[in-house]
Amino acid sequence: MHVAQRLGLVSTETVGGVSRTETSFMQQAEDASFTFDDHRYLSSSNMFREARLVPAKNEITKAYDDYTATRTSEVSEGITLKLKKASDETSITIRHHVQGGSIAGTMEARDDYILSYLDAFDELAYTLATEMNAIHYGGHGIGDNETTTGVNFFETIAAQYGASRTLDLNAAVVNDPSLIGAARDDGKGMSLGCGDGSNALLMAQQKQARVLTSDSATFNQFYEAFTARLGSDAGRAEQMTENQTELTGQIETQRQSTMGVNIDEEMLDIVKFQQSFNAMSRYITTIDEMLDKIINGMGLVGR
Repeated sequence: MHVAQRLGLVSTETVGGVSRTETSFMQQAEDASFTFDDHRYLSSSNMFREARLVPAKNEITKAYDDYTATRTSEVSEGITLKLKKASDETSITIRHHVQGGSIAGTMEARDDYILSYLDAFDELAYTLATEMNAIHYGGHGIGDNETTTGVNFFETIAAQYGASRTLDLNAAVVNDPSLIGAARDDGKGMSLGCGDGSNALLMAQQKQARVLTSDSATFNQFYEAFTARLGSDAGRAEQMTENQTELTGQIETQRQSTMGVNIDEEMLDIVKFQQSFNAMSRYITTIDEMLDKIINGMGLVGR
Protein backbone atom coordinates (compact mmCIF):
# COMPACT_ATOMS: atom_id res chain seq x y z
CA MET A 1 0.00 0.00 0.00
CA HIS A 2 2.76 2.39 0.97
CA VAL A 3 4.77 1.59 -2.17
CA ALA A 4 1.70 2.06 -4.37
CA GLN A 5 1.07 5.46 -2.77
CA ARG A 6 4.68 6.48 -3.39
CA LEU A 7 4.29 5.50 -7.02
CA GLY A 8 1.13 7.58 -7.29
CA LEU A 9 -1.01 4.57 -8.18
CA VAL A 10 -3.21 4.80 -5.09
CA SER A 11 -4.83 7.88 -3.57
CA THR A 12 -6.77 8.15 -0.34
CA GLU A 13 -9.62 10.62 0.14
CA THR A 14 -11.70 11.27 3.22
CA VAL A 15 -15.37 12.13 2.65
CA GLY A 16 -17.69 12.60 5.60
CA GLY A 17 -15.25 11.03 7.99
CA VAL A 18 -14.93 7.92 5.84
CA SER A 19 -11.61 7.11 4.23
CA ARG A 20 -11.87 6.04 0.60
CA THR A 21 -9.08 4.60 -1.50
CA GLU A 22 -8.94 5.09 -5.25
CA THR A 23 -6.55 3.83 -7.88
CA SER A 24 -5.18 5.88 -10.71
CA PHE A 25 -2.62 5.55 -13.48
CA MET A 26 0.42 7.62 -14.19
CA GLN A 27 0.74 9.40 -17.51
CA GLN A 28 4.12 8.89 -19.15
CA ALA A 29 5.71 12.17 -20.25
CA GLU A 30 6.98 12.41 -23.81
CA ASP A 31 10.66 13.11 -24.28
CA ALA A 32 11.82 16.13 -26.21
CA SER A 33 14.34 15.30 -28.93
CA PHE A 34 16.94 17.90 -29.88
CA THR A 35 20.36 18.16 -31.48
CA PHE A 36 23.25 19.88 -29.75
CA ASP A 37 26.65 20.20 -31.43
CA ASP A 38 25.99 17.30 -33.85
CA HIS A 39 24.75 14.99 -31.08
CA ARG A 40 21.15 13.98 -30.49
CA TYR A 41 19.62 14.00 -27.00
CA LEU A 42 16.34 13.19 -25.25
CA SER A 43 15.01 15.10 -22.25
CA SER A 44 11.78 14.75 -20.27
CA SER A 45 12.14 18.30 -18.95
CA ASN A 46 12.22 21.60 -20.84
CA MET A 47 14.91 23.08 -18.60
CA PHE A 48 17.92 20.94 -17.81
CA ARG A 49 21.70 20.52 -17.79
CA GLU A 50 21.78 16.77 -18.35
CA ALA A 51 19.98 14.71 -20.99
CA ARG A 52 20.03 11.18 -22.41
CA LEU A 53 22.49 10.82 -25.27
CA VAL A 54 21.09 8.98 -28.29
CA PRO A 55 23.67 6.70 -29.96
CA ALA A 56 24.76 7.54 -33.49
CA LYS A 57 22.67 6.60 -36.50
CA ASN A 58 22.57 3.02 -37.66
CA GLU A 59 24.65 2.85 -40.82
CA ILE A 60 22.23 0.34 -42.36
CA THR A 61 18.84 1.84 -41.51
CA LYS A 62 20.16 5.44 -41.31
CA ALA A 63 17.93 6.02 -38.29
CA TYR A 64 18.37 6.81 -34.59
CA ASP A 65 17.25 4.30 -31.98
CA ASP A 66 15.81 6.48 -29.20
CA TYR A 67 15.01 3.44 -27.03
CA THR A 68 18.71 2.85 -26.47
CA ALA A 69 19.18 6.34 -24.99
CA THR A 70 19.62 5.34 -21.35
CA ARG A 71 22.84 7.07 -20.39
CA THR A 72 22.42 10.54 -18.88
CA SER A 73 25.26 13.00 -19.37
CA GLU A 74 25.90 16.74 -19.16
CA VAL A 75 25.10 18.30 -22.53
CA SER A 76 27.65 21.11 -22.25
CA GLU A 77 29.70 21.98 -19.20
CA GLY A 78 28.36 24.97 -17.28
CA ILE A 79 25.31 25.53 -19.51
CA THR A 80 21.64 25.12 -18.60
CA LEU A 81 19.37 24.62 -21.61
CA LYS A 82 15.75 25.65 -21.98
CA LEU A 83 13.75 24.17 -24.83
CA LYS A 84 11.00 26.09 -26.60
CA LYS A 85 8.47 24.82 -29.08
CA ALA A 86 9.54 25.34 -32.68
CA SER A 87 8.23 24.25 -36.05
CA ASP A 88 11.55 22.82 -37.22
CA GLU A 89 14.42 21.08 -35.53
CA THR A 90 17.17 23.43 -34.41
CA SER A 91 20.85 22.56 -34.09
CA ILE A 92 22.60 24.32 -31.24
CA THR A 93 26.30 25.11 -31.45
CA ILE A 94 28.14 26.69 -28.52
CA ARG A 95 31.71 27.95 -28.81
CA HIS A 96 33.66 29.53 -25.97
CA HIS A 97 35.69 32.38 -27.44
CA VAL A 98 37.28 33.51 -24.16
CA GLN A 99 39.99 31.04 -23.19
CA GLY A 100 41.80 32.74 -20.32
CA GLY A 101 42.24 35.78 -18.12
CA SER A 102 40.00 37.29 -15.46
CA ILE A 103 36.97 37.25 -17.77
CA ALA A 104 37.30 33.51 -18.36
CA GLY A 105 37.78 32.98 -14.62
CA THR A 106 34.62 34.93 -13.83
CA MET A 107 32.67 33.01 -16.46
CA GLU A 108 33.95 29.68 -15.11
CA ALA A 109 32.92 30.63 -11.57
CA ARG A 110 29.48 31.73 -12.78
CA ASP A 111 28.76 28.94 -15.27
CA ASP A 112 30.54 25.98 -13.69
CA TYR A 113 31.13 26.26 -9.97
CA ILE A 114 28.08 28.25 -8.87
CA LEU A 115 25.73 26.26 -11.09
CA SER A 116 27.18 22.98 -9.82
CA TYR A 117 26.63 24.14 -6.23
CA LEU A 118 23.04 25.07 -7.11
CA ASP A 119 22.60 21.60 -8.61
CA ALA A 120 23.67 20.09 -5.30
CA PHE A 121 21.16 22.26 -3.42
CA ASP A 122 18.46 21.29 -5.92
CA GLU A 123 19.17 17.59 -5.45
CA LEU A 124 19.08 17.98 -1.68
CA ALA A 125 15.81 19.95 -1.71
CA TYR A 126 14.11 17.72 -4.29
CA THR A 127 15.06 14.48 -2.52
CA LEU A 128 14.06 15.85 0.88
CA ALA A 129 10.63 16.95 -0.35
CA THR A 130 10.00 13.77 -2.36
CA GLU A 131 11.03 11.30 0.35
CA MET A 132 9.30 13.15 3.18
CA ASN A 133 6.10 13.57 1.18
CA ALA A 134 6.06 9.88 0.27
CA ILE A 135 6.15 8.89 3.95
CA HIS A 136 3.90 11.67 5.20
CA TYR A 137 1.34 10.89 2.48
CA GLY A 138 0.45 7.60 4.20
CA GLY A 139 0.33 9.05 7.73
CA HIS A 140 -2.73 10.08 9.76
CA GLY A 141 -3.28 13.39 11.48
CA ILE A 142 -4.58 13.94 15.00
CA GLY A 143 -7.79 15.26 16.55
CA ASP A 144 -10.41 16.08 13.96
CA ASN A 145 -7.97 14.98 11.27
CA GLU A 146 -7.27 11.55 12.74
CA THR A 147 -8.81 9.88 9.70
CA THR A 148 -7.22 12.32 7.26
CA THR A 149 -4.37 11.01 5.17
CA GLY A 150 -2.86 11.68 1.75
CA VAL A 151 -1.43 15.09 2.74
CA ASN A 152 2.02 16.23 1.61
CA PHE A 153 4.40 17.64 4.20
CA PHE A 154 6.17 19.87 1.66
CA GLU A 155 4.74 21.63 -1.34
CA THR A 156 4.98 19.36 -4.37
CA ILE A 157 8.11 19.93 -6.48
CA ALA A 158 7.67 18.83 -10.08
CA ALA A 159 11.31 18.75 -11.20
CA GLN A 160 14.74 18.70 -9.58
CA TYR A 161 15.99 21.78 -11.44
CA GLY A 162 15.23 24.85 -9.33
CA ALA A 163 13.92 22.76 -6.42
CA SER A 164 15.99 24.65 -3.83
CA ARG A 165 14.21 27.88 -4.77
CA THR A 166 10.71 26.40 -4.36
CA LEU A 167 11.18 24.25 -1.25
CA ASP A 168 8.45 25.15 1.24
CA LEU A 169 6.12 23.52 3.75
CA ASN A 170 2.63 22.62 2.62
CA ALA A 171 0.42 25.63 3.32
CA ALA A 172 -2.36 23.35 4.62
CA VAL A 173 0.01 21.85 7.22
CA VAL A 174 1.22 25.30 8.26
CA ASN A 175 -2.35 26.53 8.73
CA ASP A 176 -3.51 23.36 10.52
CA PRO A 177 -0.73 21.43 12.32
CA SER A 178 -3.21 18.64 13.16
CA LEU A 179 -2.78 17.51 9.55
CA ILE A 180 0.78 16.38 10.31
CA GLY A 181 0.69 12.64 9.66
CA ALA A 182 2.61 11.48 12.72
CA ALA A 183 0.58 8.26 13.12
CA ARG A 184 0.82 5.26 10.82
CA ASP A 185 -1.98 3.38 9.14
CA ASP A 186 -3.17 0.09 10.66
CA GLY A 187 -3.41 -1.51 7.23
CA LYS A 188 -7.17 -1.12 7.10
CA GLY A 189 -7.33 2.59 6.38
CA MET A 190 -7.53 3.62 10.05
CA SER A 191 -5.01 5.39 12.28
CA LEU A 192 -3.08 3.64 15.03
CA GLY A 193 -4.18 6.48 17.30
CA CYS A 194 -3.30 10.06 18.20
CA GLY A 195 -0.60 8.83 20.56
CA ASP A 196 1.19 6.94 17.81
CA GLY A 197 4.25 8.68 16.41
CA SER A 198 5.76 5.85 14.39
CA ASN A 199 5.25 7.65 11.08
CA ALA A 200 6.93 10.77 12.45
CA LEU A 201 9.81 8.55 13.62
CA LEU A 202 10.01 7.05 10.13
CA MET A 203 10.26 10.55 8.68
CA ALA A 204 13.02 11.45 11.16
CA GLN A 205 14.92 8.29 10.23
CA GLN A 206 15.25 9.56 6.69
CA LYS A 207 18.26 11.47 7.98
CA GLN A 208 20.15 8.16 8.05
CA ALA A 209 18.59 6.74 4.86
CA ARG A 210 20.68 6.47 1.68
CA VAL A 211 18.44 8.44 -0.64
CA LEU A 212 20.90 10.89 -2.24
CA THR A 213 23.47 10.49 -5.03
CA SER A 214 21.72 7.51 -6.63
CA ASP A 215 20.79 6.03 -3.23
CA SER A 216 24.41 5.92 -2.10
CA ALA A 217 24.58 8.73 0.48
CA THR A 218 22.61 9.96 3.47
CA PHE A 219 21.80 13.62 4.08
CA ASN A 220 24.74 13.92 6.48
CA GLN A 221 27.13 12.24 4.04
CA PHE A 222 25.87 14.40 1.19
CA TYR A 223 26.40 17.58 3.23
CA GLU A 224 29.86 16.48 4.39
CA ALA A 225 30.86 15.65 0.81
CA PHE A 226 29.55 19.01 -0.39
CA THR A 227 31.44 21.00 2.26
CA ALA A 228 34.60 18.99 1.53
CA ARG A 229 34.21 19.74 -2.15
CA LEU A 230 33.62 23.42 -1.39
CA GLY A 231 36.78 23.55 0.73
CA SER A 232 38.77 21.71 -1.92
CA ASP A 233 37.62 24.12 -4.64
CA ALA A 234 38.47 27.11 -2.45
CA GLY A 235 41.90 25.71 -1.60
CA ARG A 236 42.63 24.95 -5.25
CA ALA A 237 41.55 28.46 -6.23
CA GLU A 238 43.85 30.00 -3.61
CA GLN A 239 46.77 27.80 -4.73
CA MET A 240 46.20 28.71 -8.37
CA THR A 241 46.06 32.39 -7.41
CA GLU A 242 49.39 32.13 -5.61
CA ASN A 243 50.97 30.23 -8.51
CA GLN A 244 49.70 32.72 -11.08
CA THR A 245 50.84 35.66 -8.95
CA GLU A 246 54.32 34.20 -8.63
CA LEU A 247 54.45 33.39 -12.34
CA THR A 248 53.33 36.90 -13.21
CA GLY A 249 56.02 38.33 -10.94
CA GLN A 250 58.72 36.23 -12.62
CA ILE A 251 57.57 37.34 -16.08
CA GLU A 252 57.55 40.96 -15.00
CA THR A 253 61.06 40.61 -13.58
CA GLN A 254 62.29 39.14 -16.85
CA ARG A 255 60.59 41.89 -18.81
CA GLN A 256 62.12 44.58 -16.65
CA SER A 257 65.56 42.99 -16.95
CA THR A 258 65.22 43.09 -20.73
CA MET A 259 63.65 46.47 -21.33
CA GLY A 260 63.31 48.13 -17.96
CA VAL A 261 65.38 50.94 -16.39
CA ASN A 262 67.78 50.19 -13.54
CA ILE A 263 68.17 53.36 -11.44
CA ASP A 264 71.59 52.36 -10.06
CA GLU A 265 72.99 51.65 -13.51
CA GLU A 266 71.61 54.92 -14.85
CA MET A 267 73.21 56.90 -11.99
CA LEU A 268 76.56 55.21 -12.64
CA ASP A 269 76.26 56.08 -16.33
CA ILE A 270 75.49 59.71 -15.49
CA VAL A 271 78.53 59.94 -13.18
CA LYS A 272 80.70 58.27 -15.84
CA PHE A 273 79.50 60.65 -18.57
CA GLN A 274 80.02 63.63 -16.25
CA GLN A 275 83.61 62.59 -15.48
CA SER A 276 84.26 62.02 -19.20
CA PHE A 277 82.89 65.49 -19.96
CA ASN A 278 85.13 67.04 -17.32
CA ALA A 279 88.15 65.20 -18.71
CA MET A 280 87.37 66.39 -22.24
CA SER A 281 86.94 69.93 -20.95
CA ARG A 282 90.37 69.82 -19.33
CA TYR A 283 91.90 68.39 -22.50
CA ILE A 284 90.39 71.16 -24.64
CA THR A 285 91.54 73.80 -22.10
CA THR A 286 95.09 72.40 -22.17
CA ILE A 287 95.19 72.40 -25.98
CA ASP A 288 93.89 75.98 -26.00
CA GLU A 289 96.59 77.08 -23.56
CA MET A 290 99.27 75.33 -25.65
CA LEU A 291 98.10 77.03 -28.86
CA ASP A 292 97.98 80.38 -27.11
CA LYS A 293 101.58 79.91 -25.88
CA ILE A 294 102.83 78.86 -29.31
CA ILE A 295 101.05 81.63 -31.20
CA ASN A 296 101.48 84.51 -28.79
CA GLY A 297 104.68 83.57 -26.94
CA MET A 298 106.89 82.01 -29.60
CA GLY A 299 105.94 83.82 -32.83
CA LEU A 300 106.87 87.23 -34.26
CA VAL A 301 104.11 88.77 -32.27
CA GLY A 302 105.79 87.66 -29.09
CA ARG A 303 109.13 89.35 -29.81
